[in-house]
Amino acid sequence: MKPILESDEILNYLASSLRPGCLTPPEQDREATAAMQHWLDRGGFVDMHGTMSAKAGAAVAALSAPLFVVDHRYMGLITLLKGLFKHPQPQIAVLKIAYWYLGSVKPPSKMIDEAFSTLTNCFSDIETALAQSGNWLSGDTFTLADVTWAANFVRLDMLGVLPFFIEDREYTRAYWSRLQQYPGVDEAFVQPFTQSAEFLELQRVAMEAKQEVARRGAAAAYGWTPA
Repeated sequence: MKPILESDEILNYLASSLRPGCLTPPEQDREATAAMQHWLDRGGFVDMHGTMSAKAGAAVAALSAPLFVVDHRYMGLITLLKGLFKHPQPQIAVLKIAYWYLGSVKPPSKMIDEAFSTLTNCFSDIETALAQSGNWLSGDTFTLADVTWAANFVRLDMLGVLPFFIEDREYTRAYWSRLQQYPGVDEAFVQPFTQSAEFLELQRVAMEAKQEVARRGAAAAYGWTPA
């Protein structure tokens, strides 16, 4: 049995198998469907070529490194070592192993540079797309693409980094406001962090990272020097 790690594959499966037509544009709207697939794929995590430049989710994971400090309390070293050989992005497994041994350490500067560059490009393209498409990434209908990007926005917001990418982007700021108010987003992405000891610990670590970003700014907090 092979685990499916990529969220866009899981979302597509759930949408087609459980409730056909749910969270997707009308079948005849090919332009909206193509836009949904583009943003669903771009917002995902797994890049089989081992870089994060094509996948915003991988870049978000790199900036979420402070949260990995919680993992070692709930994952054994053997599990992490197995992940090193099976994970489609082994550098993520290496980072988790480093956290298991060393506690909170910053990711390599090359990874941070690539993450900031990837997300800067993504948010620039999101601003352009929203200026043309309407309320949501693929038009006037909330779709799977908005689900995957809601997860990315929430994670960056938890760490205090989101304003760095959206404060100068009017359409994206308005989009974030709509995401926060959309039914189910709070229940799916925010409320779980009040429902278990592990999530409460993640919330505490995220708050510390957020406070550091507030004090020093996003670039300085992550040791990133813009080109």
